[in-house]
Amino acid sequence: MPKAQQVPSKLAAAARNGAISFVNELDSTELMTGAATITVLPAGPTLSSKAVNTAGLTIDGTTVAAGQALQFHVTGGDAGVTYVVTASANTDATPAQTLVGQVEFRVR
Repeated sequence: MPKAQQVPSKLAAAARNGAISFVNELDSTELMTGAATITVLPAGPTLSSKAVNTAGLTIDGTTVAAGQALQFHVTGGDAGVTYVVTASANTDATPAQTLVGQVEFRVR
């Protein structure tokens, strides 16, 4: 399961975009597909815009092609708390794989 090396932070009042790359988990022609399931623990922040990326993006300085990452938008949370976002989606492989990744973020 990919786990981000960096621990991003945000102010409690800020809204931030996040993404988890699955580049190193996917087979050479495989892509993420369907609905993304994205949750956060402990409860508190609100997650929205949960989706497989539809365009290329850069995550931690690495270019990630469409269909190779899961994206989300996060708001809220309590200052001083570190949260764990867990994201999963199926792939277009036969049979389909379900890949899961995590990223931590701190609210300051």
